[in-house]
Amino acid sequence: MPDGDWKARLDEQAAEFNERGMLIIRDAVSPETVERVTAAADRIVEEAGPAGRWQGKAISVNKRVEYRGLYNLDERFMDLLAPRAVFPLIVRILGANLHMMSSQLLYAHGFQDPAEGNGLWHRDLIGSSEDLGYDNTPRMAIRVGYYLSDVSEPGSGITLFVPGSHKLKEPIPLNPDTGNPEGFERPDVRAGDAVLWENRTFHAPENNTSPNRRKAVMIQYGYRWVRPVDYMTHPRELLDRCDPVTRQLLESTDFNDDGSMTRMKGSRALTEWAAELRLA
Repeated sequence: MPDGDWKARLDEQAAEFNERGMLIIRDAVSPETVERVTAAADRIVEEAGPAGRWQGKAISVNKRVEYRGLYNLDERFMDLLAPRAVFPLIVRILGANLHMMSSQLLYAHGFQDPAEGNGLWHRDLIGSSEDLGYDNTPRMAIRVGYYLSDVSEPGSGITLFVPGSHKLKEPIPLNPDTGNPEGFERPDVRAGDAVLWENRTFHAPENNTSPNRRKAVMIQYGYRWVRPVDYMTHPRELLDRCDPVTRQLLESTDFNDDGSMTRMKGSRALTEWAAELRLA
């Protein structure tokens, strides 16, 4: 059972997240994990295969490359599915009825135009606030950005945030001259750090004006009643090697053998794990 100090830190992190709609976790993964995942990411980008590939439309295609469905591309990304420094906090905030909704590899090439793409401020689960109303949108998901390269210097391609914007009841106002809102922040993040934010927190990509390639992996978790946004299945050989918790995150087990829905069966493993650690 985790000690009291661990639980107290978790409670403090959850309180900060609830207030700001985002949180930075320093040294969320080890240098060895960063090295392993970076090797997998570099291989995928260098091979430039079609599987899972998507190139951003907002920034010219030669400046950004994005791959989705990472667990279908390389098992080394499993290191970032449920790391101890991050995942218990996800469960502490959202509860145990979760699955993994999205996995992205994002490389932003250097020497981008500082002005290109300004004003790309948005909430995640795009369309949810428009459909439900900004004053009715609930917290449904949390995204975690793991940075594989140092993005501490301005212009190196970090994600920008407006802390507290998850409480807004209307679209965020933007300065017509800059395309940015008041009060936005640029996190000071280095390789191995993680940034967490919820679906209602307004954020935007910072253009990578540096000479270096910005490398990041982003994993999104949400309630099992929210549909995944970039995958439906994972390799059976991978699922067979998963423990019950990580298998719950990757596999839809909310159905009986005859195809009918079953109540809460799919969240059983994580519910039991959370109860054992007294997270929920």
